[in-house]
Amino acid sequence: MIARLWRSELDSQRDVMPSVLIEIRRALPADEESRLMEAVHSALREAFRILPGDRNVRLIAHEPHRFACPPGRSHPELGFTLDV
Repeated sequence: MIARLWRSELDSQRDVMPSVLIEIRRALPADEESRLMEAVHSALREAFRILPGDRNVRLIAHEPHRFACPPGRSHPELGFTLDV
């Protein structure tokens, strides 16, 4: 029920365009970074029903010593921030 209400709100707000910041603990080859950004954008298109050209996805690669995270985390090299 909540998902249905949420979807109907999104249907009435065609100007929704999420802003995403992806932060990684190490640099990746350019093609991998592009694929990661495209995968995130694809998920946003499906979840928020945004247009293909409505894209605000940024990626920052940090040196590992500048990106502290809790021990035992399954993917310590990856973090996301999503603003809607």
